[in-house]
Amino acid sequence: YSFCTLLNPHKKNPKPMIKGILLDMDGVIAEVKQSYRACIIETAKAYGVSITGEEVTAEKVKGNANNDWVLTQKMMRERGVEKELGEVTETFEGLYKEMCLLETMIPARGVIEALWAKVGGRVAIVTGRPKRDCDFFLKRFGLEKYVAATVCMEDGPPKPHPNPVLLACRHLSLHPSATIMIGDTPDDIISAVAAGATAIGTLLPDDHARLTLSNTRPDALPVVQSMLAAGATSVIRPGLADLLDLTYDGSKL
Repeated sequence: YSFCTLLNPHKKNPKPMIKGILLDMDGVIAEVKQSYRACIIETAKAYGVSITGEEVTAEKVKGNANNDWVLTQKMMRERGVEKELGEVTETFEGLYKEMCLLETMIPARGVIEALWAKVGGRVAIVTGRPKRDCDFFLKRFGLEKYVAATVCMEDGPPKPHPNPVLLACRHLSLHPSATIMIGDTPDDIISAVAAGATAIGTLLPDDHARLTLSNTRPDALPVVQSMLAAGATSVIRPGLADLLDLTYDGSKL
């Protein structure tokens, strides 16, 4: 099977004149398998609860799982251990201080630079991360100059609510219909569609590698099925390079 962009058969796929790009961070810009995803597992383990990576992925596919602190507490509760959210958060963040250094950047820097240039600098990050964690990643990888705005946990209701996408569009002075939002979960897609943006899903690097090795269609993955069902116009390969083929309005910010 050829791993080109997977189009949604239930959606028309026009190439609009795109004026702005909205990017989720985790799973889109940042590889977080060894940080945020691992922190969910290790936080639960600290309280005697066993959670697997596959179980975390299954929860993400279900949706309403944008806040990893809340998700960790929920998964622990379902396994018979009840802890206050503040305590779970403190344990999680203590682990993340070390594990954040294991994060890597998924797209090549040249792809980020090219997309930034194509929209005249109108790029925003729309993430469920706390602002300090978002800023730390951008600074660590030298990406601040390519991001005009960030919308983080502190800025209001999280995805799948449309507020994060709408707020990012206001920061960029763009109508949502002139933007594309790229995410790796149904929550990202639902938020974008509800706000009026074009929603595009992306595969996680590990998922893409497994599909390539097994020569399996991307839409065999539950997360891909969920993103398409939520309204994604397409699902692209990791790294954002597939976005370079779209049509952009490159007027300066």
